[in-house]
Amino acid sequence: MNYTNYIKLAVLNLVIAFTGVICYSPGLLNLRPSDPGVLRPGMSIFMAFVLIFMFFYGNHSLLSEPKRSRVSKDSVNDMKKAGMLLKSYFTSRPLGDTARVASEQLRRMNNLFENTENIISEKFEKGSMSWSKYDSIVKSAEQSAVSNVVSMANRMQIFGDRDYEKLTRYKTDQIPDDIQEKQLELYEENLQKIKDAIALNEELLLKIETLMFELSSEKDNEEHDEILEEIEKLTNEVKLYN
Repeated sequence: MNYTNYIKLAVLNLVIAFTGVICYSPGLLNLRPSDPGVLRPGMSIFMAFVLIFMFFYGNHSLLSEPKRSRVSKDSVNDMKKAGMLLKSYFTSRPLGDTARVASEQLRRMNNLFENTENIISEKFEKGSMSWSKYDSIVKSAEQSAVSNVVSMANRMQIFGDRDYEKLTRYKTDQIPDDIQEKQLELYEENLQKIKDAIALNEELLLKIETLMFELSSEKDNEEHDEILEEIEKLTNEVKLYN
């Protein structure tokens, strides 16, 4: 569990305690089941159930490791869904920072592809051969980048936050160190592959950005074709990586 969840846990329990004091302390609401009438005894019992539920459910939710399941590229096929997938890892202690970097990359990716596609539509007549060539290459790059994000998230899913943190303290337990060192090495290799995927996406984004600025200028199509070839090459690399 990360520090943010510890803060949430502390705030939750303070709110529960403060609410209990207000409801049941003499001099304040002083609710009692034995109070005359129906409203106050009913409110006393109702608030007791609410506070108990908040305590057990809230603490369980914050202390439990979030459940994450593998997803397919077909079920996550756009930027919005990919972004939601990454956000589910923000609270992970070993992966939170990496997930936030990937999420910020995805936000820039969304703007960049949208702007590039708009420039293509402005520069070439929609439906023309030139428009089709540029549009198909950029859209293919976009889908590959999103698929790469899904692959990242599925690699993140392999991490069990508690298991990973326990392995980082392997010298203090009774399990043979050499076994845990190999386990930790597997985790570290997987984390490096996630970071490599982010770097590969970043390289693809750089080429898309270059194409966008080149299309905005009046340079000849030969230079554009070279950039398109580089984008196609990187897109294929991303596909192989996935």
